[in-house]
Amino acid sequence: DHTFYRHEFIGEEMAREILLRWKLPHRDVERVALLVREHNWYYRDEWNDATVRRTIARIGPAELPTLWKLRRADLRARGRLVDEGLQNQTRLEARFEAELQRASALKISDLAIGGRDVMNALSVPPGPVVGQVLAKLLERVLDEPDLNTRERLLGLVPEAARGLSTANPQA
Repeated sequence: DHTFYRHEFIGEEMAREILLRWKLPHRDVERVALLVREHNWYYRDEWNDATVRRTIARIGPAELPTLWKLRRADLRARGRLVDEGLQNQTRLEARFEAELQRASALKISDLAIGGRDVMNALSVPPGPVVGQVLAKLLERVLDEPDLNTRERLLGLVPEAARGLSTANPQA
């Protein structure tokens, strides 16, 4: 058995150290580290749509084609269960592509409201609370894409702001 468990995490750190030593741009270092870290999870057909959307959001849609190539190369290098792994990868790619076609919001900038809307709704100045509220709203939309309308999101702003220290308590 040539299995190297958790190699994606060790590989991520090794890649980051080497690329920093080579003085590559930070953006490139982080991209490679992300791809190495994310290449080894196992997709199951039972994943629900929200799990697929969260995974796409975590990795970033633009990185998926490169990640798929890395995953396929890793599957071939394993030398065992290659056909089964490649079939699973093909199903994964089709499922993710279908979700990409449907998804209304995968990042904060895809939300139907923005920072100014949050500031107006809460009567707060620009600051971290605005981003925190938008992040919470994105989490809700990843679970329930139909919430991504201006009216619905504005209605959820007070709830998303609850417990955040700089939010207006009257909101």
